[in-house]
Amino acid sequence: MIDMRIIFMKYFIFKRPAMIFGLAFICYFILAQASEARTNLLIVDESQQYQGIGKDFSEAAKTRLSRMGYTILNKTKKLQALGIIENSVTRNSLLQSNAIRIAADEVIILFTNVMVSRNKIRVSAEAYSVAAQSFILSWSLPSEELYVPENCDEACLRINNDRLISRLGEEIGDSIGNMLARENGVTDESGQTIAAIEIELIDFTENEKLQLLDLMTNEFPKFYRVSKTRIYGPRHTLTYHSSANLMDLHKWILVSLKQIGLTPNIDFDLIISAGRIDIRKNNIMLVPKNQTGDTLRFN
Repeated sequence: MIDMRIIFMKYFIFKRPAMIFGLAFICYFILAQASEARTNLLIVDESQQYQGIGKDFSEAAKTRLSRMGYTILNKTKKLQALGIIENSVTRNSLLQSNAIRIAADEVIILFTNVMVSRNKIRVSAEAYSVAAQSFILSWSLPSEELYVPENCDEACLRINNDRLISRLGEEIGDSIGNMLARENGVTDESGQTIAAIEIELIDFTENEKLQLLDLMTNEFPKFYRVSKTRIYGPRHTLTYHSSANLMDLHKWILVSLKQIGLTPNIDFDLIISAGRIDIRKNNIMLVPKNQTGDTLRFN
């Protein structure tokens, strides 16, 4: 007769450790894969005024993004690891620092901003990819009314509008998180990041703008679309979506400007910074609207 106690002991004493080890290995592998897939976010609040409200807003955005599966990096520790002094950091100094440019890990820096004007609040956020060294998306929410009791200072505003501030942080965190999760909206078919680059043309004629934008949208490789076109007097701004790197765009824009008859450093100045291209026209020819005028009255 088979002794069931012997079988029991053989199974649990000799087999179970191997099973436990195997299960532990599988769990470790799954967790490691999941950890690698998570996007690391470094959140930087850029609010110039009402920094307490800005902090509450960014904390609410962090909470929402964390619940969505993003890894929220400790800003102080991350900057210390990169050798960057936190108290003196600005957007330009951060993005142009060599430490950020050569960072081996994939980090997306999320710049949040709160603007308070009278009894209204407006919030926005921009995401910068360290790997692509360019801004990949931005988002803002419509202005909302603040509850402002009489003689209410910043601390009063912060306390009386804490639910609104938290809701706005949750909403923008949710929007940014969903956009980052849409791979085909952030990367192209080869996996290259599609950057959203702010371009400003200053003092260009309508014909020059038409020719330049025609080349940029129909001839430049890796172009996707143009959005948020705005015109303010002599300034024409737009968001240019492309997976080309900034060095290539710089070269192609120079070639295009020469093609339409403009000479670098004489007819225009071209400035390229993180996520932004500014082109200012020089030697502007002004044509009088009235060549003769009323010479009887004004002579």
